[in-house]
Amino acid sequence: MRFKILLRPSLTVIFAFIGAFIVRGGTPPEILAVTGRYFIIVAFLAFGVLGFILPDLIELAGKAGIAALAKQIASYIPASHVRRFAFRNRSNRKAKYPSPLIIDTSAIIDGRIIEIAKTGFLFGSFLIIPSVIVELHKLADSADSIRRQKGRLGLDNIDAVKHIKNIKAEVLKSEPKDNEVDYKLISLAKNLGAKIVTVDFNLNKVAKAKGVAVLNVNELASAVKTAVLPSDRLEIQINSLGT
Repeated sequence: MRFKILLRPSLTVIFAFIGAFIVRGGTPPEILAVTGRYFIIVAFLAFGVLGFILPDLIELAGKAGIAALAKQIASYIPASHVRRFAFRNRSNRKAKYPSPLIIDTSAIIDGRIIEIAKTGFLFGSFLIIPSVIVELHKLADSADSIRRQKGRLGLDNIDAVKHIKNIKAEVLKSEPKDNEVDYKLISLAKNLGAKIVTVDFNLNKVAKAKGVAVLNVNELASAVKTAVLPSDRLEIQINSLGT
């Protein structure tokens, strides 16, 4: 450290005297007669500055040489090996929830999301918050037979989605501290950069207003309806008569 501190002023003094010596010995007498000592003083200062910045110049030259050497070495390495070693630390940091999709109560009970996932159109992580499980349990324990059936169907669907290929289904142990379930889903989606899967019209509108992407199963069903063109003939089957 002491050597580095003394190096710069030492080089400044040495180069300053070298400059003055060179100018005094190599400059024609007639020029010195005109300029006098000013020419020597200018040379003294100029060479002194050169000596002062010399360590920086050497450092820059060293870095440039190393960069050129590294570039030359890289040109002999196959591209596949370069990609393998570049940013190695970053590539090893896998996302905890790849392609996260947050499933709400309505989508779980609806069940169509499971059939869509089985086709391979959806993949990634299906995330379910504890509050959704609580809602399903309340429905399953309801005295109303229809609500009870919906709750049990939702719980069965959670078990079914765990066996789908390319889907990582997980019931989270924690959730945002918002008061309502819908806002818990929206907060979690924002934190994870996830999309919400729902068939709930109100949740769909609120989430989009909050800037959260939504996959609405009803909108998907409407989008994949068969297009009917003029002059096409259709077969219609009436299942029941209305009143």
